[in-house]
Amino acid sequence: MRRARALTRRRSSLALALCVAMAVASCTAGKEEQEDGVPAAKVCDSSFSADARNALGRISTAGRYQESVLPLDKAVTRLRGHADTSTSRSTICTVHTAEQSAQDPLFRIEFVHVDTGVVWPPALDPDDSYYPLGLYADSSDEQAFIAFRCSRGLRKNGPPVVAGVLEPDSRDPSVKLSDAERRHAHMVMLHSASRALAGKLGCLAEAGLPAKAPEPSPHRAYRKPPSLETLEREFAGDG
Repeated sequence: MRRARALTRRRSSLALALCVAMAVASCTAGKEEQEDGVPAAKVCDSSFSADARNALGRISTAGRYQESVLPLDKAVTRLRGHADTSTSRSTICTVHTAEQSAQDPLFRIEFVHVDTGVVWPPALDPDDSYYPLGLYADSSDEQAFIAFRCSRGLRKNGPPVVAGVLEPDSRDPSVKLSDAERRHAHMVMLHSASRALAGKLGCLAEAGLPAKAPEPSPHRAYRKPPSLETLEREFAGDG
């Protein structure tokens, strides 16, 4: 229940439809790591870049981590299978430290092939951090979020858009960061995992995810993306 509440508390004005869709039972089918854990380089199916590993080191001093992990190749198969968000959603990793339980992890990352229930916010919440990544990206105290185009990697059954969420569940008490620093670390980690997934899907060139995550942009720089209905119509009409 805590997980569902965290998703629905999201302060940015993304439609409730997406939040509800991503709060249903997880499709995770991963493997718990051994007690001594894995290094940051292998977390989330080795999808973290050097910048993302540094970001992980900023939010936790553990050095090694336990996780339940779903390989990206399996996540790709699920995302391609259906436009229905409750069946195509995939949690690629749930990460915790030796001091935490699997039920109270440091963070989890999941992806979904979105449906047309998403409505982009007309304006940005001033408490969140906005990023010029993909179609839309922001990071709040509750979660980091990226949506990116993926017309090459998905079947034509829904909008050509994949959304990723990093949801932090708990904090390392030994780490002192400002809220803005923590939000940025979460975005850097999600950005790296999103690039890795886009590469596996074959849509990295169109995803709008550069090699390095940028700093947050001013809210006035925000431009509302095309509607999901528009993108779906264009997608269905291609080729």
